[in-house]
Amino acid sequence: MNGWFDGTPLADPGTALAAAGALLLGGLVKGLLGMGLPTVAVPLLTYFLPLPVAVGLMSVPVMVSNAAQAIQSPERRPALRRLWPFMLALLIGVGAGIPLLVGLDQRWLELVLGLVLIFFVATNVRMPDLQVPARRERASSIVVGLLSGVIGGMSNLFGPPVAMYFVSLRLPPDVFVAAVSMTFLVGTTPIYVALLGSGILDGPLLVAAALALVPTMAGVWLGQRLRRIVPAARFRQLILLLLAVIGLDLARRGLGI
Repeated sequence: MNGWFDGTPLADPGTALAAAGALLLGGLVKGLLGMGLPTVAVPLLTYFLPLPVAVGLMSVPVMVSNAAQAIQSPERRPALRRLWPFMLALLIGVGAGIPLLVGLDQRWLELVLGLVLIFFVATNVRMPDLQVPARRERASSIVVGLLSGVIGGMSNLFGPPVAMYFVSLRLPPDVFVAAVSMTFLVGTTPIYVALLGSGILDGPLLVAAALALVPTMAGVWLGQRLRRIVPAARFRQLILLLLAVIGLDLARRGLGI
């Protein structure tokens, strides 16, 4: 299938099958934990696709999966009432971070973010009762939202800082998933609009991204079923485990190992 689909997973059946597997796994993690789709899928996709193609391929699955989870969640309104200052601040931060995407030394960003995540997970393991006091939540939401937006705008790495903060708020699993989905939807929309404007998201890649919905949403569906049988305490442990893995991998990439 040469020509129209050159540079996309559809150009080669073997590559398409491998991409489907990566998307299925990323979707399963997303359905279970409410996050982790690009974090899991993009590194796997880069084993056989260029990074810009991998990021572009995730555009439709990321947008649709987050929108679907936000709409389906019965906790979306409570989450929005509680966290709208965070989401608004994040959107402002994204606008400031996108221009920094070009020319930024990604390795330094990855190293710093990885070390912060490792420190956060270690602190939560040593002090499991650590949380943001209710009286400081509004102010901390604005500050963390702005910083998360800048980091996400310049790197597309929303998941780690957002999840780190929401864990410290002790959100119940369903509220956590609703909050993460709405936050990612708000944060990634400007980035994908910028990719469209730059020409990276062209016609062939958009077609491939639309087809990528099939394995992604199959994984999300399976993960949602698994979440129903996971206790809240175990859910938090899984989030911390995922953040630890992400932090170690970010630090490794930042150090060039």
